[in-house]
Amino acid sequence: MTLFDQLHPEWQKALADYQPLVTKIDSRINKDDVTPAYESIFAAYQLPPSEIKVAIFGQDPYPTPGYAHGLAFSVAPETQPLPASLRNIFKELMPHYLVRFGLAESLNRMATQKTKHVIDEFEFIDGLPVDIELSDEVMMHFFYIASELITNLLKHSHPNTITMKIGLEDQNLLLNIQHDGITLTQDDYLRLSDNTENLGLENIRYRLNIIQAQIFFKREHKLGVICLSKQLD
Repeated sequence: MTLFDQLHPEWQKALADYQPLVTKIDSRINKDDVTPAYESIFAAYQLPPSEIKVAIFGQDPYPTPGYAHGLAFSVAPETQPLPASLRNIFKELMPHYLVRFGLAESLNRMATQKTKHVIDEFEFIDGLPVDIELSDEVMMHFFYIASELITNLLKHSHPNTITMKIGLEDQNLLLNIQHDGITLTQDDYLRLSDNTENLGLENIRYRLNIIQAQIFFKREHKLGVICLSKQLD
């Protein structure tokens, strides 16, 4: 498959006048010794234009083999450690309270603020070891997923009480949210995720994929339980 063949058909049509130039570039590439990998060189053009919401123009800055994958300032979700420039970007995106207070206290403050004057009772239980070390990336996405879950819970489930507990079990970072509102099962969540364009659920799915985390919904003793789980290295 040539470079031009790798483009989405809509891009092939839009860039038809440039096919000779792409063919010329293709002829000069050593497919066995190129970064990013040959099949990822035009990764940005493998989606239809209609699905692209934001474009960041820049060079692919990661010369280390296995890092570059055709998108500027981006690596595959499983890439560790992150390139220094990307770590710096994540650090700047970190909410100031995550930097100041750490994950557990930030979750407590966020959920307390969101539930105040909205529900009857909120309880937070911190079960994390005091010496635990979490990457900035895991903390940031874990926090934002939890924040989105609380927002959706208050908006759609109408609970009176919420208990949030964070802990570590068998190298799994676990966040449990227990509530007495309208309860979703895992099947409910999967169906909603597949059939809705709700930006909150889209945001959750996106962040789950980045940190390779999982989320589970279930009913337990007439209560709803949401479990967010991330296997730590």
